[in-house]
Amino acid sequence: MTKATTETQIVSRLLPVRLSEPELRERGDQLASVVQDVTTEQQRQTDMKAQMKARLSELEAKRTQLAITISRREEDREVLVTLRFDYRAGRVTEVRSDTGEEILVRHLTDDERQRNLPGLAPEGPPP
Repeated sequence: MTKATTETQIVSRLLPVRLSEPELRERGDQLASVVQDVTTEQQRQTDMKAQMKARLSELEAKRTQLAITISRREEDREVLVTLRFDYRAGRVTEVRSDTGEEILVRHLTDDERQRNLPGLAPEGPPP
């Protein structure tokens, strides 16, 4: 028996193939769709980054405010203040209701002086 000197095999290889017109149009449509998807995803990520940055800024501001409050060992709050009008001395004294501390002594304003004139307004502090 004689040994064969030639052999034929069929294999598959990835090789360039010219696209037909319908295939070319289909690839163009696919490209347009992917370009739109990329733009949409970029915008979505930009929006998310802006939201995350805003949230982080909000948290940092809160952290800073708390640090200031702790270092000062005090914070501003609404406190009832009693205004004591001394028409004879011509001054108003402001007194904190929570501690009884005098926080301000000032001269009466012209309007406050007028309130004490007979016949112009009832006696007592302004409303």
